[in-house]
Amino acid sequence: MDENVGRAAVSIHAVRDFRLHLESMNNVPQITETDLDPMDPSKHILPEELVRYSIVIPTRGRQDSLENCLHSIRSLDYSKRLYEVIVVFDGDTENYRCVEAIWNPVNLNLRSVIQERTGPAAARNYGARLARGKYLGFTDDDCIVPSDWLIQADLVFDQQPDCLLGGRVQPATSINLYSVASHVLLNAVYAFYNSDPCQARFFASCHMFMPRFSFHQLQGFDSSFWTSEDRDLCARWSSQGWPMWYQPSLVIQHNQRDKFVSFVRRHFGYGKGGYRFYLKQARQNRIVFRVAPKEFYCHLATHLFKLGASPRNYLLICLLLISQIASLFGFVSEAASSQFHSTKKHLGQER
Repeated sequence: MDENVGRAAVSIHAVRDFRLHLESMNNVPQITETDLDPMDPSKHILPEELVRYSIVIPTRGRQDSLENCLHSIRSLDYSKRLYEVIVVFDGDTENYRCVEAIWNPVNLNLRSVIQERTGPAAARNYGARLARGKYLGFTDDDCIVPSDWLIQADLVFDQQPDCLLGGRVQPATSINLYSVASHVLLNAVYAFYNSDPCQARFFASCHMFMPRFSFHQLQGFDSSFWTSEDRDLCARWSSQGWPMWYQPSLVIQHNQRDKFVSFVRRHFGYGKGGYRFYLKQARQNRIVFRVAPKEFYCHLATHLFKLGASPRNYLLICLLLISQIASLFGFVSEAASSQFHSTKKHLGQER
């Protein structure tokens, strides 16, 4: 009984907050069906009915993982009338048709759309433009959410309704050491950048929530990034002076299925995205180009030392070192490519 009353209260508060927000937005024009173009980033669908959460999932080529993710969302201990799921297929026509055939509104309040292959950041933006919820929730197709996921999010938004919210990301299995190594690294990043939960600085894009209107005001993810788009979004959010909140009790499981080659390729890509991120920061803020502070690497070394002495942990440390080497090569590769194109453009202008 108490639980039902609590959910009713959430719904009432959501209606009240949403109406107040609309009343405060006197400059928002009325949009008709002919005005809507989901491929135009300047236009997005306004809510036709109240939805508290819009969960956006970009996907490509991982139907089994996506099915597991959707099953976990369908099992949420939350009224299905208060959330919707938007799956954006990034150029994946075959799996798009399969999901369309399997899922229907009776199983889950789900909409699936397909775009040309333009990357996960563009896919998230596309899903956000179609969203009707007060809050956007982003996760990945290989993530599993717990049944109290949205309840935990409500606990934060009741206190901090305007924040960018992030939670913990754990490996779904301890068997795959490549996945464990990646998440040990992510935990170290979170421990460094989110040491003060109410003044957090970074969340991974596989697990974050935020007010939808704030997301659009920030113009969403930078779709030129194929990796590190989350770092860029968090940096732009913080630069606005908007709050970021880290909630450790908000947990999802990330079922990465990396093998050695895909593990190295993943961290190589992180390095490429890292260079683009720091270059953008330097250009926009007119500051000297700089990478991660040396304090972070000291923190990472301490974090590795705390793993303890065992054959398994020694192997994890080796994988973490490999990940950093791959990231460094990706960083240097992107720097060289950027310099090459810059020089080529400069020579072309001189001619």
